[in-house]
Amino acid sequence: MLKHIVLVKLKDDSQGILPELKERLLLMNDKVDAARLVKVHLDELHSERSFDLMLEVSVDNMETLDVYQNDPYHQTQVLPFIKAHAQNVKAIDYFE
Repeated sequence: MLKHIVLVKLKDDSQGILPELKERLLLMNDKVDAARLVKVHLDELHSERSFDLMLEVSVDNMETLDVYQNDPYHQTQVLPFIKAHAQNVKAIDYFE
């Protein structure tokens, strides 16, 4: 199993979109076949170094990660929304 972790720091004026962003991300459980499991975690501390959201996606392997990243829902409903509101995005991928 490959874990795809994405950390999102929102722009200061975009904090209000967190509920919609979380909903869009969780919809990938139903709309993106390559994603085995999608979890979304919101930051509780709100410290200077904190990111606002963590996306955790489980896929089978590197090939299905590519399928996930190129999925139409991911490409049209998730990525543009994040890009419009994110100040900073970081990712890590690892096998579990």
